[in-house]
Amino acid sequence: LGDRKMRFFHMTAFTRRKRKVIKRIFLEDGCMLENHQDIVTHIEPYYINLFKHNSRLFKWPLIGYFPYLHKDGLFAIQVVPTDWEIKVVVFSMGSLKSPSLDRLHLIFFQSQ
Repeated sequence: LGDRKMRFFHMTAFTRRKRKVIKRIFLEDGCMLENHQDIVTHIEPYYINLFKHNSRLFKWPLIGYFPYLHKDGLFAIQVVPTDWEIKVVVFSMGSLKSPSLDRLHLIFFQSQ
Protein backbone atom coordinates (compact mmCIF):
# COMPACT_ATOMS: atom_id res chain seq x y z
CA LEU A 1 0.00 0.00 0.00
CA GLY A 2 2.85 2.38 0.84
CA ASP A 3 4.48 1.91 -2.56
CA ARG A 4 1.22 2.74 -4.36
CA LYS A 5 0.78 5.89 -2.28
CA MET A 6 4.35 6.95 -2.98
CA ARG A 7 3.92 6.30 -6.70
CA PHE A 8 0.67 8.29 -6.72
CA PHE A 9 2.34 11.19 -4.90
CA HIS A 10 5.29 11.30 -7.29
CA MET A 11 3.08 11.07 -10.37
CA THR A 12 0.91 13.91 -9.03
CA ALA A 13 3.97 16.05 -8.31
CA PHE A 14 5.43 15.28 -11.74
CA THR A 15 2.16 16.21 -13.47
CA ARG A 16 1.91 19.49 -11.56
CA ARG A 17 5.53 20.31 -12.35
CA LYS A 18 4.89 19.82 -16.06
CA ARG A 19 1.75 21.98 -15.87
CA LYS A 20 3.39 24.87 -14.01
CA VAL A 21 5.68 26.04 -16.79
CA ILE A 22 5.82 29.55 -18.20
CA LYS A 23 5.16 28.98 -21.89
CA ARG A 24 4.91 32.61 -22.97
CA ILE A 25 5.32 36.04 -21.48
CA PHE A 26 4.09 39.45 -22.59
CA LEU A 27 6.55 42.32 -22.35
CA GLU A 28 5.72 45.91 -21.43
CA ASP A 29 5.96 46.97 -25.07
CA GLY A 30 3.32 44.42 -26.12
CA CYS A 31 5.72 41.86 -27.60
CA MET A 32 5.31 38.22 -26.67
CA LEU A 33 8.16 35.82 -25.91
CA GLU A 34 7.49 32.12 -26.49
CA ASN A 35 11.00 30.66 -26.75
CA HIS A 36 12.17 29.22 -23.42
CA GLN A 37 15.67 30.71 -23.69
CA ASP A 38 14.26 34.16 -24.58
CA ILE A 39 12.01 34.04 -21.50
CA VAL A 40 14.95 33.06 -19.28
CA THR A 41 17.12 35.81 -20.79
CA HIS A 42 14.38 38.37 -20.06
CA ILE A 43 13.53 37.25 -16.50
CA GLU A 44 16.96 36.34 -15.11
CA PRO A 45 18.45 39.89 -14.88
CA TYR A 46 15.42 41.09 -12.91
CA TYR A 47 16.00 38.58 -10.11
CA ILE A 48 19.77 39.00 -10.19
CA ASN A 49 19.34 42.75 -9.62
CA LEU A 50 16.58 42.21 -7.08
CA PHE A 51 18.84 40.29 -4.70
CA LYS A 52 22.19 41.89 -5.57
CA HIS A 53 22.22 44.78 -3.09
CA ASN A 54 21.15 44.79 0.54
CA SER A 55 20.32 48.48 0.23
CA ARG A 56 16.97 47.56 -1.33
CA LEU A 57 15.87 45.73 1.79
CA PHE A 58 13.44 47.68 3.91
CA LYS A 59 14.65 48.16 7.44
CA TRP A 60 11.68 47.68 9.76
CA PRO A 61 11.69 50.02 12.77
CA LEU A 62 10.71 47.43 15.39
CA ILE A 63 12.03 49.18 18.48
CA GLY A 64 9.17 50.18 20.74
CA TYR A 65 6.52 48.02 19.06
CA PHE A 66 6.73 45.11 21.49
CA PRO A 67 6.10 45.24 25.23
CA TYR A 68 9.10 44.92 27.50
CA LEU A 69 9.37 41.51 29.19
CA HIS A 70 10.38 41.76 32.85
CA LYS A 71 12.42 39.14 34.71
CA ASP A 72 9.26 37.53 36.10
CA GLY A 73 7.96 37.02 32.57
CA LEU A 74 11.29 35.60 31.40
CA PHE A 75 11.22 33.11 34.26
CA ALA A 76 7.65 32.07 33.41
CA ILE A 77 8.47 31.21 29.79
CA GLN A 78 11.53 29.17 30.81
CA VAL A 79 9.53 26.79 33.01
CA VAL A 80 9.22 23.27 31.59
CA PRO A 81 5.53 22.42 30.99
CA THR A 82 3.97 19.69 33.11
CA ASP A 83 2.69 16.42 31.65
CA TRP A 84 -0.88 17.60 32.27
CA GLU A 85 -0.31 20.85 30.33
CA ILE A 86 1.17 18.91 27.39
CA LYS A 87 -1.79 16.49 27.41
CA VAL A 88 -4.31 19.37 27.41
CA VAL A 89 -2.59 20.98 24.40
CA VAL A 90 -2.23 17.73 22.42
CA PHE A 91 -5.84 16.68 23.00
CA SER A 92 -7.20 20.12 22.14
CA MET A 93 -5.66 20.01 18.65
CA GLY A 94 -7.22 18.38 15.59
CA SER A 95 -6.46 14.67 15.23
CA LEU A 96 -5.53 14.68 11.57
CA LYS A 97 -3.62 17.94 11.32
CA SER A 98 -0.49 17.83 9.20
CA PRO A 99 2.20 15.60 10.64
CA SER A 100 5.13 16.95 12.60
CA LEU A 101 8.82 16.30 11.90
CA ASP A 102 8.44 12.68 13.02
CA ARG A 103 5.69 12.27 10.35
CA LEU A 104 3.07 11.19 12.89
CA HIS A 105 -0.40 12.72 13.02
CA LEU A 106 -1.67 13.90 16.40
CA ILE A 107 -4.16 11.02 16.50
CA PHE A 108 -1.17 8.74 17.17
CA PHE A 109 -0.32 10.65 20.36
CA GLN A 110 -3.96 11.08 21.37
CA SER A 111 -4.56 7.32 21.24
CA GLN A 112 -1.62 6.44 23.51
